[in-house]
Amino acid sequence: MATLIDRVREGVRAWAAMDPAGWGTGLSPAGARRALDEAAGAVLAAPLAPRPRPPRRLVIWCAGNVFTAPAPWAAWFASMQLSSAWGRSGSTSVHSPK
Repeated sequence: MATLIDRVREGVRAWAAMDPAGWGTGLSPAGARRALDEAAGAVLAAPLAPRPRPPRRLVIWCAGNVFTAPAPWAAWFASMQLSSAWGRSGSTSVHSPK
């Protein structure tokens, strides 16, 4: 049975398998692919572990043209057993399931 950390890593791998060429990043298709590969590789190499007492609420606020910026935060928060809710403008707030 997959652990929470396994599922987080599966999600990062699924994100890394996407084609970022049409995401409007301002990068060339090759540059967007390299940025995605580098970000996903860094997140997958990071030590992720559930925390005994996750925070009640977190907000991730990142520049829209830095599409890889929220990746490590989202993975880290997911490993703390937090869920996310997308805001209207594409922002996301992350909160405890309790």
